[in-house]
Amino acid sequence: MNRETILGLVRHVLTFAGGALAAQGWASEGELTELIGGLMTVIGAIWSIVDKRRRAAATTEGGMQ
Repeated sequence: MNRETILGLVRHVLTFAGGALAAQGWASEGELTELIGGLMTVIGAIWSIVDKRRRAAATTEGGMQ
């Protein structure tokens, strides 16, 4: 699976969980929107950093052979 597919699945899982929290009255729709948006930003940033490090390591290893 590529990055967009996985992030899409994560977004849907978070939306489902947020709907459950809202249905129970534990959080408002606005709070959930901010929380899910923030989580997706953090997940995307971490993923980007990890991906860039992996690519840099692969390039370094490939150049040494």
